[in-house]
Amino acid sequence: MTKEEFLICIKEDENYSPGWQAIDESFEKLYTEQNPNHFGTILTSRAMFGDDEYLDGFSIYSSPKGYKHLVTYGMTVLYGDEDAFGGEWNGLGL
Repeated sequence: MTKEEFLICIKEDENYSPGWQAIDESFEKLYTEQNPNHFGTILTSRAMFGDDEYLDGFSIYSSPKGYKHLVTYGMTVLYGDEDAFGGEWNGLGL
């Protein structure tokens, strides 16, 4: 995607979240045909801790080996952010 296409997506959809989408796509490959349990956070609760570092939510997948896989949505750029476009990907989602 070009930066121009990215900016159009941001303009057309205020909820555009390519980071969130990338996380979901990665886990859909690992856990095919599974809908995770998803839990969102409440904006007022997370805002009271200050700054903009917070979790928007988390999902829990059940592994075929019997353990749970907890996936967080936060600690990275989830939503369309012009300043983050084209940044270096470090493998941690940041």
